[in-house]
Amino acid sequence: MPTELDNALEVILEKLTEPGQPFETTPYSKYGAEIPAFKFAPPSLAHYFAHFCNQHKDVEFLVDGDLRLTFGDCWAAASHVAAGLAQEHGVKKGDRIGIAARNSSNWIIAYMGIIMAGGCATLLNGFWNGDELAYGIRLAECELVLADAGRAKRL
Repeated sequence: MPTELDNALEVILEKLTEPGQPFETTPYSKYGAEIPAFKFAPPSLAHYFAHFCNQHKDVEFLVDGDLRLTFGDCWAAASHVAAGLAQEHGVKKGDRIGIAARNSSNWIIAYMGIIMAGGCATLLNGFWNGDELAYGIRLAECELVLADAGRAKRL
């Protein structure tokens, strides 16, 4: 039985997704199933990064110790990573690119850059030892791995 909160959330969702609203939905069919999809959503995660990071470019986004980066800073850094992956390493749509790193601003920028280059970010456990990392890289068939110093040393 729905609670009062459930009912209130249902009303809010109906208002947010009705025609003419920013989160308007439209039916989407794939593999014989129909689900609601956002009508005005960017076509890919890379497009979402472009839109959101440029819309909020001067807003602080990442804090990593003393390092503070805005959305614009992250967009610029991720664009540089994406260009390097595509131009220097030949990364193309669907290539699996591993990330072997601790949680950090660099991890997020690497993830964004891989997606922006068309790659498939393959997330490797930063706590794995060298043998486990090597096994994960082989199993996932990574074309390339972006690793921080600690993980690179383990490999």
